[in-house]
Amino acid sequence: MDQLLSADELVRETRHRVKNSLQLVASMLSAQARQSRDPALVAGLREAVSRIVAVAHLHENLQNESEQVVQVDDYLRDICNDLALTAGEGHNRSGVYVQAEPIRLSGPDGMALGLIANELIVNALQHAYPNGGGPVEVTLSRSNGSIVLRVADMGDGRSDPAEGLGLTFVRLLAQKLHGQLEFLDAAPGTCVRLTFVGSDMTPCQAVLN
Repeated sequence: MDQLLSADELVRETRHRVKNSLQLVASMLSAQARQSRDPALVAGLREAVSRIVAVAHLHENLQNESEQVVQVDDYLRDICNDLALTAGEGHNRSGVYVQAEPIRLSGPDGMALGLIANELIVNALQHAYPNGGGPVEVTLSRSNGSIVLRVADMGDGRSDPAEGLGLTFVRLLAQKLHGQLEFLDAAPGTCVRLTFVGSDMTPCQAVLN
């Protein structure tokens, strides 16, 4: 008889299967997008794929099976790598660049932050450069006891983007984090900044000035 799985092993196996299932759904939606000739449908399917993949990456970056701790800097890099590859498949010549301090958050906070970053990056890739692709810069840092996420582009400089489903989703997630969301003119381009306290679970380290 096979040995029974421990609690941690069972959780790990469950997450692995969930991640694989999410990736399968994302692959099916991607295939549907490639076959569609409706630009609006293709855009909607690709946004759905990016959200599903962002959740799948969360399961890869959970550092502790019982405490559900997420290494957020690695999580962001995984999300950005996928979005950069997706952008490269289209006509946009976009690059997504990440600079992130090592930060660990609880699973729920990590997921909220990852989904916010995903929506903001997708929004920048789709709308910042109407005449072609350009860079999107993502930074994650600590400042005065808070955690700061910045997503910036060098596009048309609109600091009042239209309120679509994606930005509505971002605002709801920011409220969940009890964070402050700001849309700034980066001259040129737009910078969206999220500041929140969060459940930073990173071990204390000496900071060298």
